[in-house]
Amino acid sequence: MKTMAPDNALLARWLQTDSENDFAELVQRHLGMVHSAALRVVNGDQHLAEDITQTVFADLARKARSLRDRPSLAGWLHTSARYAAMTLLRGEHRRRQREHEALSMQPTLSPAKTDWAELRPVIDDAVGDLSAKDREALLLRYFENRSHREIGELLGLNDNAARMRVERALDKVRRLLAKRGVTSSASGLAAALLAHATLGATSLTAAQITATALTTVAAGSSFTFLHLMTATQLKTGLAAIAVIAGLSVPIVVQNHAIADLQAKNADLSAQLPQIAKLEGDNARLHGQMADSAELGALRLEHAELLRLRGEIDQLKAGNLQLAKNAEQATKKLETQIQKEEVEAAKEAEKVSAIAKMNCLKWLSMAAIVHAQSHDGALPTSMVEIEQALRTDSQGEASTTLKEIASERGIRSDQFEVMPIGKIGDLKDPSKVVLLRERQPWQTYKGRWARSYGFVDGHSEVVSRDRPEEFQSFEAQRAAGQ
Repeated sequence: MKTMAPDNALLARWLQTDSENDFAELVQRHLGMVHSAALRVVNGDQHLAEDITQTVFADLARKARSLRDRPSLAGWLHTSARYAAMTLLRGEHRRRQREHEALSMQPTLSPAKTDWAELRPVIDDAVGDLSAKDREALLLRYFENRSHREIGELLGLNDNAARMRVERALDKVRRLLAKRGVTSSASGLAAALLAHATLGATSLTAAQITATALTTVAAGSSFTFLHLMTATQLKTGLAAIAVIAGLSVPIVVQNHAIADLQAKNADLSAQLPQIAKLEGDNARLHGQMADSAELGALRLEHAELLRLRGEIDQLKAGNLQLAKNAEQATKKLETQIQKEEVEAAKEAEKVSAIAKMNCLKWLSMAAIVHAQSHDGALPTSMVEIEQALRTDSQGEASTTLKEIASERGIRSDQFEVMPIGKIGDLKDPSKVVLLRERQPWQTYKGRWARSYGFVDGHSEVVSRDRPEEFQSFEAQRAAGQ
């Protein structure tokens, strides 16, 4: 019987030979699991799920070199699908809020009251909370429908060990679901996963996804964000057009009115030479033909002149008012757009700050682990922290700084270690800076901010009016103070 090659073996062959067949085999192995996970998170939207699926495999092609140490990619692909789908849903949520404010339309859908309908919204979050080893085993068994023998080959285990790991992971998921209010027996949960976890067939093929992913890598494009947004740009564009149209209709009507008034003004202006001639004739004949019929006609023409002048004044006044209304409507639209841009910048800044603080907490805890195994000496470089991160309490390979940073949307080289010494020499570790962000950044309000990690494991984002003011803050929280 032919032994199944591990995922990293296929990945390594593809990187060495540029063979599309190896990458296509990887896609074929995990296509159903990735598409099903995306489909659950986006609540059954087939088109969005397919866009997310293509995005995930394009990311796999771009990040292939950093994933060569993983014998199975199921866990990484599942996590990437969840993050991509949640990012899309956050954008969709903000879009729907704007549509609700602008159009007062938001239909409510009632979920089907079935066991799987209760399980589907929370199953992927529970799987994401498992350890890397347990998550790989569970995904391969229930989300990719692998046998225990195939799981053992991929993870380097015998059949019995693979079965035990799957059962242990299933029990952990059942307990995690219970905390979320979803109760089920182990056998019932297993049956539900086998019946529903891989449902939702996609029209995408491994060949299509492979071609798209490899073309993206060759072009060096930012496929993840652009392609993910393709599915939602049309909806967002329609909503934006609806909002702008609501403000633009009076402007268009006003512009048509202004154009009509300008045409009338042009006609009246063309008559001004004739009016001037009539006024001259009136003055010349007034003394000569006081009682003649011609004088009466001139008087009628003079009255018409006065009427025309009054009409001109009215048209000019109406023209000015329409122009004023158009200017006010334009300013209102610009103000609304600026407000939305500020809110978007504020939200992006908040998400980035939280990601940096969470990453600094990881790094600070790794530094404490390093000190415990080095006679209390805190690390002096990011290399030492990286070594502490790569080994867990049982001495097994754990995560890396690059993975922690990339999962939070930041770079692994954004932080640097401050010189401290031994942790036992510090009076109050909570007031001593251990890590800091290399470069301050400017907030949407114009102030400057910088994130810090402290020896006791907590983190802060500090803001100042000028970048140089951070020196004083750091001096007050140095090891010798």
